[in-house]
Amino acid sequence: MPTVITNILTFRRLASAYLAETKTLSFDEAHARRAYWASELIHSFGIEWTIENPEALYIGKPCIYVANHTCALDPIVMCCIFDRDVRFLAKSTLFKIPLLSRALKLEKHIPVYRGTHDQARFERLKASVHDTIADGGSVFIFPEGTRSATGKMGEFKLGAFFNAIQNDVPVVPILLRGLFEIMPKTTLRIKPGQCYVRVLPAMSAPDADLFQNEHQRAQQFSQNVRQAMVDGFATWKNEGNDNG
Repeated sequence: MPTVITNILTFRRLASAYLAETKTLSFDEAHARRAYWASELIHSFGIEWTIENPEALYIGKPCIYVANHTCALDPIVMCCIFDRDVRFLAKSTLFKIPLLSRALKLEKHIPVYRGTHDQARFERLKASVHDTIADGGSVFIFPEGTRSATGKMGEFKLGAFFNAIQNDVPVVPILLRGLFEIMPKTTLRIKPGQCYVRVLPAMSAPDADLFQNEHQRAQQFSQNVRQAMVDGFATWKNEGNDNG
């Protein structure tokens, strides 16, 4: 089994190779190659991944993707499946890590500042999401806001759904299974294993006329999407992994 140090060195080697390659690539080409290098990194950890319903991933227009979050490797697996302009909301501290920060800035990912109520930063985040969608790109968000400590899917924050409503785009739910067993929140060790990705059909916000305000509408949208994901996980119960 690879050690933590081995995994860090592997990440540095592959990230450096990716960044060196992108110097000669366009922005769109860099996103396509991101998927290749992310897959190389995941495979170097001894992890195999498969995706179900990949045809539902791209819907011909911008959207907001959401997924359950149980593992620090979740974003890397997401990078494996996206070969187009999909920008992640990522915690601001990641933008301070050498190599990783260069990749995040190169691909125009969006920093999130936790534990702050700075209105100016909040407005910049909203503007970044809007500009991404206006440019024809999509945005990826973990609606739980943090990794699950138990492997069970937590409650959703409303940010993803407010942004979907305000930018008039659908939400595409994605299920991740198997990564919690490979690397739980409490460890830096990565065990070889198999992870699974399932893409659910795109979901639109409920009719605005049914609600008194946007908050109620976003709340119902969140509940609709979470229930669809719970139902999706229910079909995997016989494989010994209930994430509902």
